[in-house]
Amino acid sequence: MPAAVNNITTTTSSAQNFALTVGYSSPLPHGQLVSEPLQVELENKELWEKFHDIGTEMIITKNGRRMFPVVRSNITGLSPKEEYIIGLDLVPADENRYKYHNTEWAITGKAENLIPSRVFIHPDSPGTGAQWMRQVVSFQKLKLTNNLNDQSGHVILNSMHKYRPRIHVIPAKEYNMFSMKKGTFYTFTFPETEFMAVTAYQNPRVSCWLY
Repeated sequence: MPAAVNNITTTTSSAQNFALTVGYSSPLPHGQLVSEPLQVELENKELWEKFHDIGTEMIITKNGRRMFPVVRSNITGLSPKEEYIIGLDLVPADENRYKYHNTEWAITGKAENLIPSRVFIHPDSPGTGAQWMRQVVSFQKLKLTNNLNDQSGHVILNSMHKYRPRIHVIPAKEYNMFSMKKGTFYTFTFPETEFMAVTAYQNPRVSCWLY
């Protein structure tokens, strides 16, 4: 059955699935909406903190690689009957390029040109507030790539650059896959989820945690 999202009908065609999954390929502003009851908490916060303490690294490949740790969240305070789109994007944490040298990350220069940020739309979108609040919202299907010509909907990143995940809660009535305006959605970030994008693990301590 086709699903209507903000008066845009999606079907099972590959092109439209790509558009729904990715959202759009332009920088998304930081959501400005504020709601005291609405809260997004990192479900696996303890795991992220362990990696953050040693410097989280995420592998990016041409064919796409899933994140570890995965961004998993619990959402509360939504209107139970209203429909929402939940998305995640990755934005630069700073304007630097890095290298791993003498057991630490060092700045080597200015960041490369910014790659337009793809927004990964959670595959359960749109869903009612009640649906989102009774499940762990996991982005385990999101993949990272360094392929600038990627056509699979993966999120494109520059190696040796630092990124910060952002979770966006978008009322379905405000959703537009080609353009989002400030003041129409909510954005949440978590400092412990910052990571360095790499093509191979640089810090041996990260490898020890994984293997």
